[in-house]
Amino acid sequence: MEEKTKKIIGKIQILFGFLIVLAGIVGIFSLGELQEDYLLLLKMNGIGITLALVIIGQGISNLNKTNKK
Repeated sequence: MEEKTKKIIGKIQILFGFLIVLAGIVGIFSLGELQEDYLLLLKMNGIGITLALVIIGQGISNLNKTNKK
Protein backbone atom coordinates (compact mmCIF):
# COMPACT_ATOMS: atom_id res chain seq x y z
CA MET A 1 0.00 0.00 0.00
CA GLU A 2 2.81 2.40 0.85
CA GLU A 3 4.55 1.84 -2.50
CA LYS A 4 1.33 2.58 -4.35
CA THR A 5 0.84 5.89 -2.55
CA LYS A 6 4.47 6.90 -3.15
CA LYS A 7 4.01 6.17 -6.85
CA ILE A 8 0.84 8.27 -6.99
CA ILE A 9 2.49 11.12 -5.05
CA GLY A 10 5.49 10.99 -7.39
CA LYS A 11 3.28 11.25 -10.47
CA ILE A 12 1.32 14.14 -8.96
CA GLN A 13 4.57 15.97 -8.09
CA ILE A 14 5.86 15.57 -11.65
CA LEU A 15 2.55 16.78 -13.12
CA PHE A 16 2.34 19.85 -10.87
CA GLY A 17 6.01 20.61 -11.51
CA PHE A 18 5.49 20.67 -15.26
CA LEU A 19 2.38 22.81 -14.87
CA ILE A 20 4.30 25.35 -12.77
CA VAL A 21 7.16 25.43 -15.30
CA LEU A 22 4.66 25.99 -18.11
CA ALA A 23 2.93 28.76 -16.14
CA GLY A 24 6.29 30.43 -15.47
CA ILE A 25 7.26 30.37 -19.14
CA VAL A 26 3.86 31.73 -20.21
CA GLY A 27 4.14 34.38 -17.49
CA ILE A 28 7.49 35.57 -18.80
CA PHE A 29 6.11 36.07 -22.31
CA SER A 30 2.70 37.48 -21.42
CA LEU A 31 3.82 39.84 -18.65
CA GLY A 32 6.94 40.87 -20.54
CA GLU A 33 4.96 43.38 -22.59
CA LEU A 34 3.41 44.98 -19.50
CA GLN A 35 6.45 44.92 -17.24
CA GLU A 36 9.15 47.54 -17.76
CA ASP A 37 11.70 45.83 -15.53
CA TYR A 38 12.46 42.61 -17.41
CA LEU A 39 15.23 41.58 -15.03
CA LEU A 40 12.91 41.55 -12.03
CA LEU A 41 10.33 39.56 -14.00
CA LEU A 42 12.93 36.98 -15.04
CA LYS A 43 14.18 36.66 -11.46
CA MET A 44 10.68 36.09 -10.09
CA ASN A 45 9.72 33.53 -12.71
CA GLY A 46 13.18 31.96 -12.59
CA ILE A 47 12.78 31.24 -8.89
CA GLY A 48 9.37 29.68 -9.53
CA ILE A 49 10.68 27.52 -12.37
CA THR A 50 13.66 26.42 -10.25
CA LEU A 51 11.37 25.37 -7.40
CA ALA A 52 9.18 23.52 -9.90
CA LEU A 53 12.21 21.62 -11.18
CA VAL A 54 13.01 20.63 -7.59
CA ILE A 55 9.45 19.31 -7.23
CA ILE A 56 9.84 17.33 -10.47
CA GLY A 57 13.11 15.89 -9.14
CA GLN A 58 11.42 14.80 -5.92
CA GLY A 59 8.65 13.15 -7.91
CA ILE A 60 11.13 11.24 -10.05
CA SER A 61 12.98 10.23 -6.88
CA ASN A 62 9.75 8.88 -5.38
CA LEU A 63 9.05 6.88 -8.54
CA ASN A 64 12.59 5.47 -8.57
CA LYS A 65 12.37 4.42 -4.92
CA THR A 66 9.24 2.37 -5.62
CA ASN A 67 10.73 0.75 -8.73
CA LYS A 68 13.89 -0.47 -6.92
CA LYS A 69 12.03 -2.37 -4.22
